[in-house]
Order: sequence, then C-alpha cells, then structure tokens
Amino acid sequence: MNDNRDFDESKLDGAEIRLAPNSPFFAKLDNFWYYHKWKVIIIAFFAIVIIVGVVQMVGKTDADASVVIAVPETVTPLQSRDISTALGQLLPNDANGDGKKDLDVLAYPIYSEEELDKANHTETETEADGGWHYVPVVDQSYNVDRHKEYTAYLQGGEAAVLFVSEYLFESLRTHDRVLPLSEIFGESLPTGVVADGYGVRLGDLAIYSYIDALKVIPEDTIVCILRPYVFGKNANEDRYECAKGLFKNIVTFSE
Repeated sequence: MNDNRDFDESKLDGAEIRLAPNSPFFAKLDNFWYYHKWKVIIIAFFAIVIIVGVVQMVGKTDADASVVIAVPETVTPLQSRDISTALGQLLPNDANGDGKKDLDVLAYPIYSEEELDKANHTETETEADGGWHYVPVVDQSYNVDRHKEYTAYLQGGEAAVLFVSEYLFESLRTHDRVLPLSEIFGESLPTGVVADGYGVRLGDLAIYSYIDALKVIPEDTIVCILRPYVFGKNANEDRYECAKGLFKNIVTFSE
C-alpha cells in the first residue's frame, strides 16, 4: 500500500515544519538564555532608554524662551500650560526661526524654612477627642529636591525671566545673578519696582489683574530677569534679547 506522501522523494512544505520543544533550535536557545540572560536584559534596558530619549528629543519643541516660576505654592502642569499660552503671546519675536512663538514654563514649589513651617502649621483636622493637630502638607525632603532641580536648571542658562519668591530673589541678588532694571528701562523704572531696583512685585503689575492664569502665583512674587549667562540660551544674543523683550512686555503690560 502506498502512502499519500512519498517521504523518500517529496519535500515537506514550510507549513508542515514543526519545531518540537526538544528540537536542537530550542536547545541552543535555552542554552544561550541560561548563560547570557543578564547581558540580554541589560542591553535591552539601555536600548529602551536610548530609544525613549531619542524620541523625546526629536519630539521636543525648541522654545523661543523659558520662564521659571519658583514660589511657595504648587503650580500644576495644566496651570503652567495656561500661563505659557498667556505669556507666549507677549514674546516679541520668533527667536529660533521655526515660524512660531513657543514659551516654556517650568514651575518649582520651593519654600523657605519659615514658609515651610507656616505651610505645615496652617492645615488642621479634628481628632477623635475633639482636639486639633497639624497636618504636614509639604515634605522637607521634597522641598530640598525641588530647590536642587531649580538651581540646576538656572545653572544651565536656559531661562532668563523669573517669577520667584522674595526668599529666592534675595539669594539671586546675593550672588549677583539679577540684571538691574535700569539697564533695560533707564531712569523710567516701571510700576511696582522693588526698593533695590532689580525686580518688580507681581501684584503691582497690570498684567496680574488682566490675566487670570497668573492668579495661581502669589501676588508678592518678584518678577525679574537674570544677567546673560556663559552658556545656554542666555548666552545667545538673539535668545537673550527675546527674553528681555518678553520681560519688558510683562512689566509694561497695558501701558
């Protein structure tokens, strides 16, 4: 009796090939994984990190200017976006030449020791026995980490226009990082300028009344501009002039 297939003369189709668990291929694969699995895992991890980083870099918009908000208050990403949209309209020009005006807004909730103590001794809740106790709302280690991030970003020279608390403003002044307003406005200083002539109180500016998005920032915040830096966007003359124009438009809004 002849079988339906002639095993001596016919070749198996590709669809008829099956890899059995005990096949040489699986044996080699299992052996390779046993001896090299950690190498594969580590290489795959770094490959994923590199791919993600490249995708983010390619997709990231090169903003014309950046604004830093560092105050004892949490400004959410959504609120930062609204502030970016509002202030972006005040950019004087397309500094990077890509045909549009883009503004980055970076927010850092940073508290001085006094502000931290006040924040953590304001919120309370009732205990079962009818007494009161304080509910910490700002973790000290979190505050320290945000301060480090803020400092590192400024050292990169990417931002010139700042909305900062009096505490952080004094630190910048101590290290001679802030540009005196006389170098921008001459003798005709804007409304709300602080006593030393290096910044303007946000609550005294007309823009604070007109733009609701800014209301999430405390009114005693100081608006200032840093001196040109040795690298980063602040080292580029065109980018720095764009930031200076933005600062002027903020403090002279509606004038």
